[in-house]
Amino acid sequence: MSTRGCWTKYAFSFETTRPAFTGEQLTFQVQLVGARSWAFGFEGAHASKVRVRPAALPPTGLEFGVTITEPAAGSSVAEFGSPIEAALDGKTGTWTAPLGALRPGTHTVFARAVRDRTTSQVASNEFTVAPEAQVQWQVVDRNRTPAADGWRRAEGVADWRFAFDTADHGSGAKTILTRLVVGDLEVARQSVRARFS
Repeated sequence: MSTRGCWTKYAFSFETTRPAFTGEQLTFQVQLVGARSWAFGFEGAHASKVRVRPAALPPTGLEFGVTITEPAAGSSVAEFGSPIEAALDGKTGTWTAPLGALRPGTHTVFARAVRDRTTSQVASNEFTVAPEAQVQWQVVDRNRTPAADGWRRAEGVADWRFAFDTADHGSGAKTILTRLVVGDLEVARQSVRARFS
């Protein structure tokens, strides 16, 4: 209680649903019913004041910021195709953003977290966009030219594999062709002779 008869001291306790940051505006409302409402003054010596005492920070501090995991710094990625809509995963706290169709070359992605008027430090990663590379395969009769529309994509690039049913290609002498295609350019080709029965 205050020594002045017109003041009554009340203690309130509340918690925010998320951390509040320096400079962020908070709204605090109190309502008393009946004659007790006279315990609140609005001006002069009778003005009521509210002091908000911040809680102690966790030992690790507040996690407010942004990091970039993909594309990793210094990485090389294939050309981006269809952009995706930016989304935040509330469970994991991770986000994705539409980088769009980037031309081959070196690019830098910048990101920051924003909460109301408070922004985190900017994080950035530099990465390289390279034409898409893929391994393709085709089975042809021995000494036959491969069909332009007969190539099939294998799984993987550095370590690749594919499977097929020999019955789909008939019996006899065959050639199994594989090639590495980067963008629209064939950069390597290998062949293996086989006989299907």
